[in-house]
Amino acid sequence: MQKDNQPLGHPRFFILHLTAGRCDLFSLSAKRMHHHAELLLETPADIQPIAEKFNKAPWLVLVDQPEEDFWGQLMPPLRGRARAVWLEKLAAKSTFESTFRWVQVHGRSRSNPAKLRVLGYTLGQSEALAEWLDALSAANVRVRGVYSPALLAEEAMQRLEIKSKGVVVLVTPHRAGWRQCVMVAGKLRFSRLAMIGSDQQAGPCSG
Repeated sequence: MQKDNQPLGHPRFFILHLTAGRCDLFSLSAKRMHHHAELLLETPADIQPIAEKFNKAPWLVLVDQPEEDFWGQLMPPLRGRARAVWLEKLAAKSTFESTFRWVQVHGRSRSNPAKLRVLGYTLGQSEALAEWLDALSAANVRVRGVYSPALLAEEAMQRLEIKSKGVVVLVTPHRAGWRQCVMVAGKLRFSRLAMIGSDQQAGPCSG
């Protein structure tokens, strides 16, 4: 990935990265990722002119913030519509009221094989995110999806070719700390954003 002041050109797609109260724009072109650090994007109004100019390209939104809720529950082995309704009820019990929710069934519970183990994720304080999405929508942008880094951890494990049936902690640097994802047998179990002091800065992980 390059951090440069190159013009946007004709990218294949854009990534809008929202984190720690800041917004960064990335673009992919000619198999190279560019970080457009020269752009000062402080409010949704700042991104709208760019989005209007490049509204033919697909956009992805990546949200990394500490206001999130992970939860685990057990449910009976239902199928079809009954399963969907049950999962929706479980998601509604989250700490945060949000339309940005994710639920995944992880198979039979080890402690109670008659039940299915369910992992859920809810993005909190989604009002700020909604304002950025509204700006993209006003520019007629095709938003392909809204993602959390935690929900990309399983794919990251595969791309890194980490094959373990045990516990793996995937740690990635964040503008305000470290993102820690706990994986068991390649499946996400829990994630949290560990904040660090303002006089410190997260950097590459080693060891």
